[in-house]
Amino acid sequence: MSFRASAVLVLSVATVLGGCAPGSSVSGGSQGSPDGTESSPVRSPRSTGELTPTPEASASPPAGGEGTPQPSPGPVGASECSNEEATVSDPAHRSPGALRGDIDGDGRSEVIWLAVDPRAKAGCQVFLAAGSGPVVHSLAIVQPELNLELSPPALNALAAIDTEPGLEVVVDLVMGASTRFVGLFGMHSGALERVRFDGPSTLPPDLIPYGGSVAHLDGVDCVRPQGTIVMSSASPTAERYAIRRRFYRVTPGGSTLLPLRTEHHTVKARALNRFPELASPPFAGCA
Repeated sequence: MSFRASAVLVLSVATVLGGCAPGSSVSGGSQGSPDGTESSPVRSPRSTGELTPTPEASASPPAGGEGTPQPSPGPVGASECSNEEATVSDPAHRSPGALRGDIDGDGRSEVIWLAVDPRAKAGCQVFLAAGSGPVVHSLAIVQPELNLELSPPALNALAAIDTEPGLEVVVDLVMGASTRFVGLFGMHSGALERVRFDGPSTLPPDLIPYGGSVAHLDGVDCVRPQGTIVMSSASPTAERYAIRRRFYRVTPGGSTLLPLRTEHHTVKARALNRFPELASPPFAGCA
C-alpha cells in the first residue's frame, strides 16, 4: 500500500457519567443530519508557509539516497507531479512523525512518512510515502482544502479496517472550527491508493470528520463484523442529543467503503458514552 500522510491533532470528547436508554430507529442508506447541521472543513487558499512539526515521531524514513521512489500510478497510469520523486527523496521535505507498520501485507514493516513541497502547484504539494528496503512507493494527496501554514497535514495512525492483510494509513488533512478531518489510504496491488466513499453531501468526498465540541460531535471506528466501520455524529436538541450512525462495508482490497445502513438515536448527554467512537481517536478500536 502507498501512504499519504497528513496529520491533524486529535480532539477527545469527554463523556458524562451515567446513561439513559435511547430510543432508536433504523433506515437503509445514508440520510441527512436530524437537526440539519454538519461540520464542514474550512477551505483555504494554497499556502507557501513552513510546516508545523508533527507532535510525535516514531520512526525515521530511509536515509536520502537509499530508496528509489516508485510513484503510485494515477488515473492515467503515471504521476502528474514532476516534483514527486525529488520531494519524496529529499529528507528536507519530510515531515516529522513517521510511522512503522506492515501496509502491504507481506509480514514486514514499512516506514511511512509525509513529504511536503509548499512551493509546488496545488495537488503536488503533499505526498504519502512508504518504504521498505530500496523501494519507496508514493502518492500525491489531492485535497483542495489543505492549508499548509495553519493546519499542515500529519500522519494520525495505522489501522486494520478490513479483512485483508496490511494496515491502512489515517492522515489528518483538514481542520474546521472544532472538527478535524482525516483521509484513509492503503496499499492495493502494489500501489498506494486513497480509500474512496460518499459521505454527507455537505462534506467534500472521502473526508472523515472526528472530534468537535459540546455543540457537535463526530467520530469513526471499526465495529463487528470485521470489515465494517461506523461514522457517527451527535448534535444537541433540547435536553438530548440526536445521534446519526452511518455504517459502511469495506470492499475486498479495502479501496472503497460501501454504505450499509443508517441508525438514528436520541439520548441524554450522560448516555453518549454508549457510542465510543464519539470519544475516541479515529479508528481507535480497529484490531
